[in-house]
Order: sequence, then structure tokens, then C-alpha cells
Amino acid sequence: MDFGEWDYNFKIEPFLEEGKRVLRDDGSIIVWTSEQLYGEYRKWFAKNMYPKQLLIWVKTNPLPQFRLVGYRQATELMFWALKKKNTKNNKNFLFQSQKEMTNVFYAPIVGGKERTKHPTQKPLSITKEIIKRHCRKNGIVLDPFMGSGTVAVACKELDRNYIGIELNPDYVKIAEERLKAVDNNLNI
Repeated sequence: MDFGEWDYNFKIEPFLEEGKRVLRDDGSIIVWTSEQLYGEYRKWFAKNMYPKQLLIWVKTNPLPQFRLVGYRQATELMFWALKKKNTKNNKNFLFQSQKEMTNVFYAPIVGGKERTKHPTQKPLSITKEIIKRHCRKNGIVLDPFMGSGTVAVACKELDRNYIGIELNPDYVKIAEERLKAVDNNLNI
């Protein structure tokens, strides 16, 4: 499946450099990545930050593989890195239990009322879990590729602040509608 040029010819350095620049010293970067770009992120983080680990979304309802020529794509990857070396004193290390500390997240592909027209929409449930573990209440989350606004919606629901950047006006409109629904306490 090909969801766009960002899986192949995307230049990671400019947004990572700027992300690191604006990141608090005790902050994290978590990047959703394709298999094609995972190694590039790993190299950049190893050279410029403190790479922590791979995070994996296991899709509990992966799409079928009708042609029977390969495996069903049942996972998506994220990479977690820190600006400074992590310690137990890090105010943003918010794990409460061993159960939360697994690097694997299970959730279905987004469907129902949550589904938007964005082709690579991520589940709100996973997004909320990641934000709860890496950003304390009233903290700020930067999403430089806002898409349909899942990170912004999660932040609003979790009492976190957010900065979202999106170039596609269709996706901006979707994100605005989703945020308005949160403001109106509607089911999204």
C-alpha cells in the first residue's frame, strides 16, 4: 500500500532539527514512521539525541491481503527519542505501572464515528496513551503533521496544550470540525 511520497522521499532532518530546538530539555519526540524511513530516524536520533526505543501499534483488525502475495500489514511503527538522557527524575516520565511500560499498543484500525477521510489516521486511544505517558497535564505537544487532528483532540480531552501544523486545507477543516465536536462535548 502506498499512502504518499512521505514514505519514500521525505527529508526528515529539517523537522527533526526544529523539533529538537523547540523541545524542552526533559521532552520526548515520538515519530510515526514507515518501514522505509525507520533506519533514517534511528541514525538521526543516535547522532543528535538519545534514542529510546521502537513502539509498535498492533492492528487488531488488519486489512485483508486479497492477492495472497504477502503478509497482512498488521503493525505500524513509532520511534521514541529524548532530548537529554532519561532519568527517573524526568517529570515527563509518567508511567504508573509495569503494564503501561510495554512498547506494544493494541487497537483496531480507526473506524465508525472516529474515522475521517485522512488515509493514515491513527487511533485516538493509542494517541491518548502516548500523550499521557510523555506529557504532564497542561504541558504542550507539538504535532508538525497534524493531519485530521487526532493529537489535538487527544490533548484537549487530556488537558494538554497543543500546537498543530498542517498544510492540506482539507485536513485542516477536518481537524477543526473534530476539535469543535470536543468543545461541544459531542461523540467523535
